[in-house]
Amino acid sequence: MRYFEDSAVSIRDSRVEIIVGDPLLVIQRRKETFDVIIVDMFSDMRSPAHKVVAAELLHGLQYILKTEGVICYQQPSPLVNDTALREQMRMFHRYYSSVGYALNIAPTFPQGSVGYALMSRQEGVDFSVPRQ
Repeated sequence: MRYFEDSAVSIRDSRVEIIVGDPLLVIQRRKETFDVIIVDMFSDMRSPAHKVVAAELLHGLQYILKTEGVICYQQPSPLVNDTALREQMRMFHRYYSSVGYALNIAPTFPQGSVGYALMSRQEGVDFSVPRQ
C-alpha cells in the first residue's frame, strides 16, 4: 500500500485488512464478520450480468457483515445514469434494512463526481450522522 501511506494513515491500523480479489470467492472463504466493508469495483450497470452478480454479492455480504456494520459500495453519480442508480438503490433495499447514498466530488470521474451506497443490516441507521 505504498501509494496510500501519507493519505490513508488508517491503513497501518492492525484492525484494517485490505482484500483484493473476486468478492464472491472472498465471501465463500471467510468465516469472520466485519465492521466495515468497502466494495470498490466497476461493472457496466446496463449489463444483464451485472444484476445477477450484484444480487449474489449483496446476498453474500450479509453473512460477513456484523449486524451493526456498514457497507460502502461504489455507485455512479446520478449525473451519469440516474435511472440505473435508482434501480440499484431499490435492489439494495431488498437486502439491507438501512440504505443511504453519498455523492463525492471526483474530478477524474465522469461528470466530476462518484457516488457511494451505504448499507447496514441494522434498522434505522442515519448515515448523515458520523459514527465511530
